[in-house]
Amino acid sequence: MIYGILIAFVMGIGLAWWDGHTRLVDYQNAVRVVGEAQEERTKVRIESDKRRKLEADNAHKTESARLAGVIAGLRKSHSGSGGLSAPAITAASTDRICFDPAKLDRALRTLDQGVLGIVESGSQAIVDLDVAKAWIKEVQ
Repeated sequence: MIYGILIAFVMGIGLAWWDGHTRLVDYQNAVRVVGEAQEERTKVRIESDKRRKLEADNAHKTESARLAGVIAGLRKSHSGSGGLSAPAITAASTDRICFDPAKLDRALRTLDQGVLGIVESGSQAIVDLDVAKAWIKEVQ
């Protein structure tokens, strides 16, 4: 009798262990399948993000080159022309002119170049921001 109870007890423990082991294996297989599917989705997402980044970089490069051309054109158009006209022939005396024309012209050119530098920096910041905003819209 005691042996029967002992055999039933051991068999119960064996069946419980086998059931637990089977459930564990099933769970591990399910987790592996889900993990492999997620890895595949992640690979696709990474490739998509790389493609979007390349497109954004190309757009940024193109827009920056266009901006550099515009700024270069502005610099060229401003560098050739003198800021001041020559004193009028009817002027009584060049000594009576309030400003030294050479110094004033140099100061105006320096100011002009400084303003163009600010315009260039600000415009580049706008281009950078616009490209970043376009990229983030694609990513979301």
